[in-house]
Amino acid sequence: MGILGKLVGAAVGKAIEKAYKFGKLNGLTDPLPVKYTDAEGDHYVSIVLADEKKLGKGPTMIVAGDAKEKYAKEFEDSMIHGIGEGYKTVLESRSAKDIQKGKFKILEENLPPSGFPEVTELGKVWGALLCSYRYFREDLGKSFKGVKYYPDDLKKKLPVAKNSYQGEYVLKWEKNNKEYGAPLEGIGRMWYRVKLINNEELAEMSKSFYPIYTGERTKERKKALEEFQKAIKGYIKGIIEGKI
Repeated sequence: MGILGKLVGAAVGKAIEKAYKFGKLNGLTDPLPVKYTDAEGDHYVSIVLADEKKLGKGPTMIVAGDAKEKYAKEFEDSMIHGIGEGYKTVLESRSAKDIQKGKFKILEENLPPSGFPEVTELGKVWGALLCSYRYFREDLGKSFKGVKYYPDDLKKKLPVAKNSYQGEYVLKWEKNNKEYGAPLEGIGRMWYRVKLINNEELAEMSKSFYPIYTGERTKERKKALEEFQKAIKGYIKGIIEGKI
C-alpha cells in the first residue's frame, strides 16, 4: 500500500488493498474527493469522469462514496455551474484586451444553481482542464459532435459551438462583432449520464482522501494522492465489473 499505510486506518487500508486487484478505470479525469453537507452532517464522495462500456456509450460522471440518490440533480447542477464558471474565467482572461477596448461582452449566462459549493469548485477544475488539456478535448470530441474543441490550438482557441448545434447554452458572448456560445452538451455537461455509487468503503476512502487532497502541497502528499486515485479507480472498476 506504500505511503498510504502511514495515513489511513486499518479498515480503509484493507479497502485500498482490495481495490488494487480490480484493474484500472478508464478515467477521462482523475477522481477527486469532495465534502458536501446536509442536515445530517458532512458526507464524502469521490467524483470522476469515465468512459466505461458497461455503463453505456460515452462519458459517465461517477459520484462514489456517500452518494445519496436524492442528491443526483444537485451533484450534476453544481458541476455544470462550476464548469461554466471555470470556462468563463479563462474566456475573460484571454479576452482582457478586447474587454478594455469594448470589443467583448457576455450576452447570456445560463448556469443552474449550485447546491454543493465544493462540487462547484471541482467543476471549475474540469472547466479549466477543458481549456488547457489537449487529450481531454480529444476524448470529449469523440462523443460530442456539436462542439469545435480545437485540440491542436489550445493557446488561441477555446471550445465553442458548431453552427449546427441546436441545443442549450451555458454561455454566449460577443467578440469583435461576432457571436459565440459554449454549449450545455459537451462543455457544461461533459457526460451522457450520472452514475451514483453509494458504498460505505468508498465513503471512508474518500473521507481519508479528502484531508490529503486539501492539505499542504508536499512530495509525500503528491505520492499519496496518486496512490489514492489508483485505489479509488480500482474500487469503482470492481463495482462496475460486479466483483464487489
